[in-house]
Amino acid sequence: MKGLFLLLMLVLAGYITMAATITESTFSTAGASDFYINGFDSNGCKDYVFDYTGKIDPKNFHILSLSASFSPNLKSNASIRVEFNGEQIVTLRQKDVQTPLARIYVPDELVQQKNSIKICATTSASVNQIKIGADSIFGVYSGPYFPRDKGLELELETYSPYAGVPFNAQAVARNFGTQDIEVLLTYRKQELEENTPEVSILKGETSKRGIVPSCTKRDSSEKCTSPGEYRIGYSMVANKAVPMTLLPALITYTNVFGEEENLLSNRPSIGAQQLPHKLSVKIALQKDKLSTGENIPIKIKVQNISKERVGRIELSVNSGLEIAQNVQVIDGLEAGQESEALFSAKSLQAGNYALGCVAKYESRELECDTTTLTLQQGLDGRFIGSLVFALIACVVFAYFYLKKN
Repeated sequence: MKGLFLLLMLVLAGYITMAATITESTFSTAGASDFYINGFDSNGCKDYVFDYTGKIDPKNFHILSLSASFSPNLKSNASIRVEFNGEQIVTLRQKDVQTPLARIYVPDELVQQKNSIKICATTSASVNQIKIGADSIFGVYSGPYFPRDKGLELELETYSPYAGVPFNAQAVARNFGTQDIEVLLTYRKQELEENTPEVSILKGETSKRGIVPSCTKRDSSEKCTSPGEYRIGYSMVANKAVPMTLLPALITYTNVFGEEENLLSNRPSIGAQQLPHKLSVKIALQKDKLSTGENIPIKIKVQNISKERVGRIELSVNSGLEIAQNVQVIDGLEAGQESEALFSAKSLQAGNYALGCVAKYESRELECDTTTLTLQQGLDGRFIGSLVFALIACVVFAYFYLKKN
């Protein structure tokens, strides 16, 4: 039984990582030879033209495996620029070419039956030779596929958060390919760990391993319209009210060549703002329909939403009602602390009343959202007194009238 279970797991693992080569061709098969740029601070370009005779299938993806080397192999700003059918698709620095073949994903919409690749290389003051090998490969493949622009995205609840107020983020891996694949999804690449006191991660999933399903829906042309998704969610907080660029999320997976590949997400820019107020103030009624002459309880709820203590707070009600004591004081609130004040009001005039409130603290004035109260005509005290007096008069009159007769 254990053997059968192990066999099933191996089959499943094979299915998840399965990918296929549809076609491959090298620069040399198109008649090209190795291309060199020699000399310090030099540059040059070479064009490669080839026909793609196979069917262009949106379910497949296209990779240019560029054979390139820098000499001497020193850290420098030497670079290689690659254009595909007139569109620049990548600029490679020396640090990007650490393996014999640099994998460059070619956008599907650029691939045609007749194609041209233009490669331009620029040496530097320390690198005096760049070689582009004729063993470079253009290939078409099937399997899991994470496009460079939308295969991994960092999505934010807001791009204008308030400093000190947490907001949510999600890193979403999207598989546009034809096979499921296991990935490690992380909120940040370890090598990009920087001293970023402007923002902090508070809680949530910051790293998770799991399966990203293949594309779940395609249109009539077989283009993926609903990629399989795998995500992590966490909350963060901007510690300062400044513009900042967040670090990218990262997925690590095994690509079609059996290599470990790392894909970085976008790096969203946010503009953290200063919290306009340290308090949140709300007005509340037990009932929004009462009668004239009744006591009307009005509650003001206040919370310190900042990270520091707020001292003396004066609360008052804005209305056309008669308020017995319209200023109440809270000595202070610690960060996150809540409190409330209860007011008593009344009115002899029926109608609709708009009720608001004001909180004064630290030379600031904060108005809360208004609420509406409807007062229906009731029996006020003067009317009741008159009625009682009239009843007494009727009783006295009846007494003497009956006694006389």
